[in-house]
Amino acid sequence: MATGSGIRKKLETEYLAQSLQGHIQYYATSYSRSPDHEGRAAIRYDGNEIIKGYYWNN
Repeated sequence: MATGSGIRKKLETEYLAQSLQGHIQYYATSYSRSPDHEGRAAIRYDGNEIIKGYYWNN
């Protein structure tokens, strides 16, 4: 089974066009102490969040 950092590395290197490699970063975290396991995810381009959102499990 792949780890989160391993998946992120593949997404940021192997699955992006060469012109985007080094510019796009994927970010995801979950808050384990939150009662509904809330989390946050974002895609960054040169450090600026271009897509972001929150998620939770009911």
